[in-house]
Amino acid sequence: MKDHPFSLRHVLKESAVALAIGIIYFFVAKFSLLTTVAPGQSSPFFIPSGFAIGILLLLGTRYLPMIFLAKFVLGLSNHRDYYLNAISSLASVSEAYVGIYLYKSFKDTISEYYEYQSTLVSVSVVALLAPIFSALIGVTNLYYLGIIKDEGFFSHILTWYTGDVLSIFILLP
Repeated sequence: MKDHPFSLRHVLKESAVALAIGIIYFFVAKFSLLTTVAPGQSSPFFIPSGFAIGILLLLGTRYLPMIFLAKFVLGLSNHRDYYLNAISSLASVSEAYVGIYLYKSFKDTISEYYEYQSTLVSVSVVALLAPIFSALIGVTNLYYLGIIKDEGFFSHILTWYTGDVLSIFILLP
């Protein structure tokens, strides 16, 4: 028998799952930031990108706010200001949402044309397209706040993008 969506048992279960997702995201992100390219915040392998898309595909987009909150708390623990945290958190959530949207939108079409390689092609579409938004939003934000300079702008976009692409390719399948 299913719990009623507003029963105490259901609310506690959903809260525990959300809290677990947030804690895992936070610590995995903290670990990933050890590889950050100075002086910005571009990581060549940002594991939480793949984790967020994978977990949200499995459990649903209702946990998107927890991804936002975990990323925001991560920024606060790194002594970033609220504006930078908010934009960075929105970039991460938008990447996850775009990835989920792309995967669900093209899954049937891709499996129709690529019968045996449909998972690989679907993951490739997500991995190559979803991180574009996050990289552009995040690095542009760092640039306008003066954290990165003109000469490092495109290298940071490339680092951010490839870090997210690698994470999605490795964790999503």
